[in-house]
Amino acid sequence: MGIQSFNDDKLQRLGRIHNAAEAKSAVNLAKVSGLKSFNLDLMHGLPNQTLEEALDDLRQAIELSPPHISWYQLTIEPNTMFAYRPPKLPDDDALWDIFEQGHQLLTAAGYQQYETSAYAKAGFQCKHNLNYWRFGDYLAIGCGAHGKLTFPTGEITRFSKTKHPKGYLAWRISLRRKKTCQKLTALLSFL
Repeated sequence: MGIQSFNDDKLQRLGRIHNAAEAKSAVNLAKVSGLKSFNLDLMHGLPNQTLEEALDDLRQAIELSPPHISWYQLTIEPNTMFAYRPPKLPDDDALWDIFEQGHQLLTAAGYQQYETSAYAKAGFQCKHNLNYWRFGDYLAIGCGAHGKLTFPTGEITRFSKTKHPKGYLAWRISLRRKKTCQKLTALLSFL
């Protein structure tokens, strides 16, 4: 779940359409719906974020007791609003303090760090992430998805689905009209 922050001012500054109360409600809905494994995405190093604000976000996430927390530093990407109008971000020393104290909070709460930005309770590491970093194969299922298949010959095929829903649906419909296709095409079409 893309929570990002439990601070409504920070969420608004990030251009998010949810608020902290809605985020907490979504987490509780996931729990009462019976989801055993889910992730909360949180960011730190937000515009004008203090150490205490960053740690407060983590404390609120930990209080909700998700099995997995992705806690990563805001990255300014090219061609984004922040790239065109860079906000005031915490300096490197402040970022280190945020990371170090946040890591201690997560560890003390029973979360194990298994990737740079990924923390999980025992047995809840993200299998997709682990597979990806071990260069494993993964399937692309649905609009905008990416996949990778390794064949016995050693050949690697990477593929992606269109990110536009109308184009994806049109492609799926056109596949249903075809009477024959090669085995690989059939496999990729299923995905």
